[in-house]
Amino acid sequence: MSKPNNPLSHYELQALAAQLACPSGEQAAQVGDAMADGNRTMIHHAIDHLQLQAGQHVLEIGHGGADHLDYLFTQQPDLYYSGLELSPAMHQRGEQQPHANATFYLYDGDNLPNFPQPFARLFSVNTLYFWPQPAEFLNALSDILATDALVCLTYGCKDFMISLPFSRYGFTLYDEADIERLVAQTPFTVHAHHYANDHVISKSGEPVDRQFCTTVLHKA
Repeated sequence: MSKPNNPLSHYELQALAAQLACPSGEQAAQVGDAMADGNRTMIHHAIDHLQLQAGQHVLEIGHGGADHLDYLFTQQPDLYYSGLELSPAMHQRGEQQPHANATFYLYDGDNLPNFPQPFARLFSVNTLYFWPQPAEFLNALSDILATDALVCLTYGCKDFMISLPFSRYGFTLYDEADIERLVAQTPFTVHAHHYANDHVISKSGEPVDRQFCTTVLHKA
């Protein structure tokens, strides 16, 4: 998937970006494993800021292989989790997770399923870049959330993401000001921005010091 000592070509970077947006085909399993490993710190950061309470219904947008569900249910065992995926390959991997209180849905990236209940918490890690109409999508998400719901969106900071060669292909990058402008078009308010750093191997194979943020939104 990556060539640490040999820069990827334009076509390889474009293909990598497409796989990160929606893992598919023969590379899907490899990409899913790489995302589970490389995004672990970011995923845990999002979960840690959800302020989980017993009995809540939690939705995740873009769960990948859902290997982090052990961590989620360790933080609060009494939860009802729903995972929503664009990638059929990742949806299939999610359904193999052995958690009785986890349900998985496949969607087309725009039209949300008819969920049986509103959600008290929602989180999504490294998907915001790929939302084609982010304000409209946040407005749609608001309709499936309960009053006083919290949303955690975790993403690489714009100044860092610009340094990754694949980010020029299909990624929309965000800094704090961009997020504030986006959220102003929705029913949400920004509750907090939580910044963190870690050291990882990027999806194109280089060691990087990653700067990321979890923005917590509140639905009144």
